[in-house]
Amino acid sequence: MFFLIMLISQIWAFNGAPQWSAYEPRTMKLEEGFSRVDSEYVSDQLAYSHEINQEYLWALDQNRADFTFGSISSDNFLYQGRLKLINQINKQWSFKYLVFEQQDFEIDQSQSWIGVNYRPIDSIAFGVYGTPSSDKGTIDYKISTTFYAFNGELTLYSVKTDLMKNSKSLDGSTYKIKPSSYGLSWLSGSVDEFLLFNYRIDPVSQLELNNSDILESKHSLTQLVFQQKFYSRIWRLKSEASKIFERSNQNWAQQQLYEIRLETEKNNLGIGLLWKKYLWHKNTGFLEHDNYLPYVYYNIRGDRLNHKLTYESTYHTSDQIGVIDVSNTDCKACFEHRLNYSITKDFNDNFSFRFKFTFDMDEFGTASTWEGGSGQFYLKF
Repeated sequence: MFFLIMLISQIWAFNGAPQWSAYEPRTMKLEEGFSRVDSEYVSDQLAYSHEINQEYLWALDQNRADFTFGSISSDNFLYQGRLKLINQINKQWSFKYLVFEQQDFEIDQSQSWIGVNYRPIDSIAFGVYGTPSSDKGTIDYKISTTFYAFNGELTLYSVKTDLMKNSKSLDGSTYKIKPSSYGLSWLSGSVDEFLLFNYRIDPVSQLELNNSDILESKHSLTQLVFQQKFYSRIWRLKSEASKIFERSNQNWAQQQLYEIRLETEKNNLGIGLLWKKYLWHKNTGFLEHDNYLPYVYYNIRGDRLNHKLTYESTYHTSDQIGVIDVSNTDCKACFEHRLNYSITKDFNDNFSFRFKFTFDMDEFGTASTWEGGSGQFYLKF
């Protein structure tokens, strides 16, 4: 059933904060992304992104900070950072401060939120949030309602982006159709078995610049993350489907992304498969990338020091029709292989760091054997 939900949904990189992102019309930023996504990019994402269980720990913990960075080109790092602080003022009221940063070839966002939650009874809570800024026209607002039932949390929310821009615009631009977002999220389970689900839709918005150009955009996103034990094996799934559309006068671009990552583990030995598909359209052409990444890994777990060795293979295909300005079609169909080694140090139950080293097995024995590295830090307080 969950696979069916993902496959029929209109579908952006795995977004670590779908409830807290604020989208607005942009000047054709999609083209900057697909011009840099090459045959190794998805392999870099797999190597450097958070482990699947970290998504649940982030959602569960009240005060937490997660950071990850890794080399995705000679000039760029993939970077994801998120911070969550919740102060329980009394039984009913709590204060929240959240910060999200994400930079890669597809997403470049930095946003902070402050707000309060009011929980009059155990089964329901209401939230009001805003993005602090000196520019009144760029402040976003969010309201949410959370229902607590069936050992889980269901949150319904609405985001109003740049709510006062038309009356407080510093650059002279105004919205013909104001941007807004609507979504829901579900969280349930425990550290060993859990389910996360996010759905968000951003209807069409239009921004008129002071030179009368019209920028138009719309988005939709669906995410599913779960971990479950079946017959002494651990099964994990992480998937996303997203779609983003941008138009500037007569020029337009669209990106669709489909991603499913499934893995299973028993006695420290695991196997997995990541499938990720990109579809880029613009008024002059079409580009499609398909990526299949089977991998196998083995964990050596100690008391506070863990080692992990992963062998991963990538089968990448690229298909292009028409004229589309890209410099990333480095192969039409190719296999690539990577060996990853990571070491994780848990100083205590609240702080750990992980360093990962990656090696290009296609260039093994040459000066290009070294592929890159990454660091990840997790802090609970």
